[in-house]
This record gives sequence, C-alpha cells and structure tokens, in this order.
Amino acid sequence: MNKIEGEERGCGEAMDAMEAMEATEAIDAKNAVELKDSIVESIVRKFQHRSAVGIKKYGVTLDRTDLGLSDWIQHAQEELMDAILYLEKLKQTSLAAGAAHK
Repeated sequence: MNKIEGEERGCGEAMDAMEAMEATEAIDAKNAVELKDSIVESIVRKFQHRSAVGIKKYGVTLDRTDLGLSDWIQHAQEELMDAILYLEKLKQTSLAAGAAHK
C-alpha cells in the first residue's frame, strides 16, 4: 500500500467511526425522548404557564427587543430579591412551627 492509499484508508476509517458515533448519538437521543422525567415535565409545564400569564399580563414575550442589558439585569435583580423574601418567609415560618412543636 502506498502513502496515498494509506491516507485514503485512514480517512475512510475515520468516516466510519464518525458515522458510528452519529448513529449512537441518534439512538441515545431517541431513548432520551422516550424516557420521561416527571420532574422536568412538571417544570416545563410551569414555564409554559408562566409564559402564557406573562404574555396575557404584559402583552410581550422575552423575545422583546426594547430593553437593554441594564434593564434585563434590573429585572433579574428584582426577581431574585423577591425570591430571597419568599425564602426568608419560609425560614421564619418553619422556625416558628418548629419552636411551637417543642
């Protein structure tokens, strides 16, 4: 076998390996679609519902282009501040309930 034939053979083997990998990935993707994760599906439904409520309430989607980077950061900060408040409420309620059971 000469150098060119060896290179062509190597390319052919590399292509066969790539095709095998692609076939394996396709099988893995098909299996992943068939497997259901109830937690993930629940969260996806909640995201879809939240999106619908937001569209109805504000008349826009997150695809909007009228906000700049600082606006998006401000929105995120406000949402996270609300989350901290909710966590603190739960923490205090839990501690109070625990103290009442002692």
